[in-house]
Amino acid sequence: MSATARFDFVTGVSAIALVPGGKAAAVGQKLDLFQNVLRGDVIVAGYLPDGRIDPAYARSGRVAPGWAAAGFEPPAGNRAVAAGAGGRVYVAGTIGNDLAVVCLRADGEPDPTFNR
Repeated sequence: MSATARFDFVTGVSAIALVPGGKAAAVGQKLDLFQNVLRGDVIVAGYLPDGRIDPAYARSGRVAPGWAAAGFEPPAGNRAVAAGAGGRVYVAGTIGNDLAVVCLRADGEPDPTFNR
């Protein structure tokens, strides 16, 4: 049995992590049109224990942390995802020679307390 979800402009999945409660989070690459330039960004999708997209995750089943919209080049490689305490999801990647990490709460929204 497999689970699939259709998201426009997703070009691949890099990693998946099991989240407490039997849920899962998958991280991949998507394309965005930003200021009339096609750019890549990271997308995270939340899945229910039965493999369906979790519609409550980030209010749509998926979230893009927004590196591209914030003017940063999104992580180009080595994207990884890990589950943390309280259902948090950590997404990491490389931006040039730097490491980028974002923390999402269990509901898929960015954690405003991360790195504060």
